[in-house]
Amino acid sequence: MFARHRILILESSPLVTQCLEDLFAVQCKIMASQGNEDILALVASFKPDAIIIGVDNSHWDSFELCTQLR
Repeated sequence: MFARHRILILESSPLVTQCLEDLFAVQCKIMASQGNEDILALVASFKPDAIIIGVDNSHWDSFELCTQLR
């Protein structure tokens, strides 16, 4: 058996989050956040292979978050 990829979804819309989870959940381990947690701590603990970041979110500046994650 192979290790499943980890995807972190950072999206404020529950509908979009659910669609992405449905799309990827079969082949990947998914964690989702709508922005209430400390995102950098969440990334450090979950160690995702990929992060999907919603651009329109009141909890964080998506472009600044990308810079911090780099």
